[in-house]
Amino acid sequence: MVGNFKAVDGDFIVKDMLLDTAKVNIVGTGNINFGDETIHLRLVPESKGFSLASLRGPIVITGTFKTPVLRPELGGVIVRGGLAVALGAISSGVGALIPLLDFGTERGSNCKTLLVEAKADSGVKTSDMAPRARKKP
Repeated sequence: MVGNFKAVDGDFIVKDMLLDTAKVNIVGTGNINFGDETIHLRLVPESKGFSLASLRGPIVITGTFKTPVLRPELGGVIVRGGLAVALGAISSGVGALIPLLDFGTERGSNCKTLLVEAKADSGVKTSDMAPRARKKP
């Protein structure tokens, strides 16, 4: 996972946010505001491979640090589900799968590039990340 934020007056704006798994990349946008302690993030899954029945949709995280709210963004999911029902009724069931097909993307993520950029933006050096010898008490 890579998270790179630009901080301006306590507002951490997502520059890059990516969670790369074997089957899906999850890309994040939005901001986290430490001034009023609120969260406004949108996480969008991008499938890497073919799926016969996919109703994936974005996840929205809003609210405050104390009471965050995690919910699916249902707009696209409802449209795909409605199309599946309509096409299924018209085509005796066969067409119901068409809106649920997810062909995915063959491209991989650019994690290495994002990590290099995040390190450069933060000023972190490779030596800062090396394990340190423990001092004897």
